[in-house]
Amino acid sequence: MGLLVLGIILFAVLSMSGKGDTEAWAVVSIGLAVLLFAIFFMSRQLRSIREGFPLEDEFSNKVKLKAESGAFKFSIYWILALMWYNMIAGDTSAHVLDASDVMALAIIGMGTAFVALWFYYTKKGV
Repeated sequence: MGLLVLGIILFAVLSMSGKGDTEAWAVVSIGLAVLLFAIFFMSRQLRSIREGFPLEDEFSNKVKLKAESGAFKFSIYWILALMWYNMIAGDTSAHVLDASDVMALAIIGMGTAFVALWFYYTKKGV
């Protein structure tokens, strides 16, 4: 996974123009965020292994399940909001999102919701 993310970041950096293409910077930012989250998650797993704890326990399973269900519920409303935005933007002079923009925003929203809920339930408890 790390090689894939680094490859995407390298491709985005190499495809940037001298002026700083906004889409390429967005890809680099998202790639770095994924890479940092993966490093954080893997370091927690390695620390648990070194301390003799199992990789998955009941609490972490409950946290993951709760975060997944919350992210799924959020994604339904998020996609509806994106759809309503496109409907309203089509009637006004606002920018209408194309299908790739909607898909990218939907996936980013779902991932962000999962990570935020995972951190929240890890700190707060289930």
